[in-house]
Amino acid sequence: MKYLFGLIALVFIGCSSNPLNIPDEIWNNMSEEKKIEAYQQQAQLNLQRELNRQKELELKEKEEQRQYELLEYKRANALYGDRLQCVVYDASANLSKSLRAIEPFAIDLLKNEIVEFKIQQDTSSSRRYHSYGYAKFEGQIIKLCQDKNLSSRCVSIVGTYMDFAKGLQTNINNHDFIVGKIRCEFVPTSGSNIIISR
Repeated sequence: MKYLFGLIALVFIGCSSNPLNIPDEIWNNMSEEKKIEAYQQQAQLNLQRELNRQKELELKEKEEQRQYELLEYKRANALYGDRLQCVVYDASANLSKSLRAIEPFAIDLLKNEIVEFKIQQDTSSSRRYHSYGYAKFEGQIIKLCQDKNLSSRCVSIVGTYMDFAKGLQTNINNHDFIVGKIRCEFVPTSGSNIIISR
């Protein structure tokens, strides 16, 4: 019995609290058998928590995959003018409280859909910082922001239908977020025969 108690107790080495959050004054007066039972119950609770965590993770991954597939379907079937591709280049971003040169990156936007993008420090640095941003195309306005609610440290790119059809190139300038150049253009769709003189 003492050997079994020792094996179970090993699982909890390094823990400052007693199993099941039993107060010290009660724990110190419990029999060895009751302590073993408490450890076993705590182990079962820990196992159930881990199983629940794994299940939640699997559900989250499935939902993310479903959202990705839905977004790809919308992109493949978007009308001309509803899908926009942008490239950010010659840019720097506020990473770890400093403005640092970043790698060029692309954003594939659908009208009224929020898309996440990754900002990665360029390869010239030995330690490469990164962060994420969010973008939304609203017809004539593109917003690039640091938070998903599109309310913090944003830059806006404004253009007409014809601007985006021809390809709009401009500067973005928010030293708290990102500084550089951006080019955005409508994505041709199957069956579209649109010719725009540049």
